[in-house]
Amino acid sequence: MKEIRTSSLHSLFVFGLPIIITAIYTKVENSIGPVVFVYSIVGGILFGLTWIKTLIKKLNRVVGLIIGIPIMIVGIVLLFNFFIWVSWIMGEMDYSLL
Repeated sequence: MKEIRTSSLHSLFVFGLPIIITAIYTKVENSIGPVVFVYSIVGGILFGLTWIKTLIKKLNRVVGLIIGIPIMIVGIVLLFNFFIWVSWIMGEMDYSLL
């Protein structure tokens, strides 16, 4: 149960950090495009690896990898879309370097 709680808190952190990053970038007024792209890939991979590790501990290695790898891919896409949505809500629209 502890692993699931840890993975859930990690997921909340990964999906909560774009709000803070976008708030900072609205003050700096630089292009947020590269930050969105790199954070989405790195955060999505860490999100997926956390859940893969949890699923391997709870189930077994094969099932953990079969379920965890699609979770990682979907996590990257969801994080990218969530980051763009948050930055659009906050008025940060400069994706010229993306």
